[in-house]
Amino acid sequence: MTRHSVPRWSGWNEGHLWGLGNIPPAKSCTIAMRFVDTNILVYAEQPDAGARHRAACQVLREIWAHRDGVLSSQVLQEFFVTVTRQIQNPYSSSVASRIISNYMAWVIVPIDGQLVLDAINIQQENNLSYWDAAIVAAAVQASAAELLSEDLNDGQTIRGVKLCNPLKT
Repeated sequence: MTRHSVPRWSGWNEGHLWGLGNIPPAKSCTIAMRFVDTNILVYAEQPDAGARHRAACQVLREIWAHRDGVLSSQVLQEFFVTVTRQIQNPYSSSVASRIISNYMAWVIVPIDGQLVLDAINIQQENNLSYWDAAIVAAAVQASAAELLSEDLNDGQTIRGVKLCNPLKT
């Protein structure tokens, strides 16, 4: 496996976000925020993923333009592990860290004890894995209007958050 020591971008960001230090912060939660799951971020970094890559890039461009993105610390952790260890041509830790630093301009939901308890309840109520329930719980805590994920039941609403799969064809 090749480890990349220099930035290697898939092109979705068109060079206008990375490393500039002037990324506008996310808007307040008074607008309809969109929570993004790990798989959307990962597909945006994989040009060989075809239609999924293009769809993920498009949705991320829209989120950056509207500044309505929400993530959780869990999503950032999963992204790091996936792009540095689980994709065909993994990124170096420094490249992954720079990407994550840019996402810090979004609203970031920390994982705390209350979120864990909420996730357990959501897991039991909706027959989800704990990890998927933790993603939903973070979206609920952020008052997100939508949770964008390939892994959840498209169209379902859980505690006021609509689950949407922007990668479906």
